[in-house]
Amino acid sequence: MNLLIQFGKSRLLALLLVFLSNAILCCSFPTHEIADRSDSFEKRAPNVYQAFLEDLHSSITVDVPQGQEKFLAFGSGASIIGSDGFTGCIGLIIGGHDGVIMAHYANSVSDLKRAADKLPGLINNHKGLLGGAQAYLFSEVHPHTDTWESEESNQKLESIVHSTLGIDTTRVKYIQPENLIDFDNFNPDCFPEIIYGGILVKHPGGQRGGWQGFFVDSVLQKAIFEGGS
Repeated sequence: MNLLIQFGKSRLLALLLVFLSNAILCCSFPTHEIADRSDSFEKRAPNVYQAFLEDLHSSITVDVPQGQEKFLAFGSGASIIGSDGFTGCIGLIIGGHDGVIMAHYANSVSDLKRAADKLPGLINNHKGLLGGAQAYLFSEVHPHTDTWESEESNQKLESIVHSTLGIDTTRVKYIQPENLIDFDNFNPDCFPEIIYGGILVKHPGGQRGGWQGFFVDSVLQKAIFEGGS
């Protein structure tokens, strides 16, 4: 069927506008560029998101791009590990008393193969620093049905965590914010902010434990999209 007939000209043009302006795929270039909004937006965004951007742009110790997994040992100084620009990808945090693992994988055969090949070894190599570990899986849901978009991949990653550490994983939801747009009533002059998912772990330094995780999750994304403050 002709695409213009299927969607209608106005709806297709609106979709193309959104895609060209905002729909950035989950890929391997530095993901902090995705969240680098204008100064005016950062000033009026919710305080919690402003803090996320400041940490991501100015204070990050370890950046985790898509298709990788990294370990950060907690030391005497404050440290931050983070990843953002989640558009269909899956994030994983495994935080212990003395360090944290963060991973960012696409929902693809190649990235899930990498996870199966690399993640168990990374966990086992640092198991001594992961005592008291807690695990969080950051994954996309549909904004209207709340169903997981990558359930099979989610379960594979959770299985790796359980088999290596014997712990369960808590899931955290994010959305593709473009899916909230009503294209039948689309007005480009009133286009809302599009914020993609992101994760950070902060440790104050000088102590065991005490790390804090922060998620640009579906709740925050919807609040920003709807103009919350």
